[in-house]
Order: sequence, then structure tokens, then C-alpha cells
Amino acid sequence: MQHDHLKVAWGNAPEWLAGIGTVAAFGALLVAALEWRAGQAERRDNEADQARLIVAESVVDRVGDSMPWLRDCGVKVHNRSSAPVYDLLVCQVDQNRMLVSMSADGQSTYNTELQPGQATNYVRVYKGTSYDYCAPTNYVRFAFTDARGRRWARDGNSQPERIAST
Repeated sequence: MQHDHLKVAWGNAPEWLAGIGTVAAFGALLVAALEWRAGQAERRDNEADQARLIVAESVVDRVGDSMPWLRDCGVKVHNRSSAPVYDLLVCQVDQNRMLVSMSADGQSTYNTELQPGQATNYVRVYKGTSYDYCAPTNYVRFAFTDARGRRWARDGNSQPERIAST
């Protein structure tokens, strides 16, 4: 009695080569996809180099000579990069990141160009009805265009977010 139905069909050399080639092609595709993803992350990181150097800094100043004990709290945005930034808008936001004021009374500021080493005018920051002496940079949002024409926004000194072009 012969048991041909129990034999394993191992195929021939061309079938084996095709199978190995298919597995290798999928492996190469996976490696290429991972490399592309790493390259994209590095590119995005490099794009934000200048944006990370535009920073909000707390400023505590005396209100006036008649009341030297009274302090005013706010921020200035400094360009710590080696290139100018353009169309810089600084405004106050609340703890939910909602816009509080765009008024001309010192709670917002606009600069068409901010050169390296320069800072904006003082922006007074309120938290509710009182000053927040702890962290006024938490209550500002600013947007600007970098030297390469990319638009960015930052909430205080959080990581810069790229604003998509329209």
C-alpha cells in the first residue's frame, strides 16, 4: 500500500525563490517606511528650531513712584534667534486658552517685525480680576511668521505649533 497522499509537496526552486523574494520585499518596505517616518519627524523638528527661540518672559514692574510697593505683572516676547520674525501678535488668554482681550490698552501687542535680540512692548496680564504673579506666561498666546515664511503659534512657552497655510 502506497501512501502518496501523506507526502509533503516542497515545491521547486523557483517557487522557493519567489516566496523568499516576497518576504524580503515586505521587509524592505517596512524598513523604508520606518526610515521615512524618522526623516519626517526630524524635518518637523528642524523646522521648529527658530520658533523655539521666540519666547515669552515674565516681567514684574513697579506701577508708579507714588506706590512703590504695588507691582504690575506681564510679559514680553523676545526673539532669541539669529533671524527676524514677522507679523507677531501677542494676546492674553484665560486658563482654557480662550482669548480674553485684543484691546489697545496694553493687553495685546502687534509687531510687523521683531529683529534678533529685540523684545515686544510690555503686555499686561491679568488672571480674572487680580494679577497672577506666579506665571503670567501661562496666560498669553502669540503667533508669528518665521524667517522662512512658516506661521507658528505658542501658548506661553509650550512647544510651537505650526499653523497650516490657507
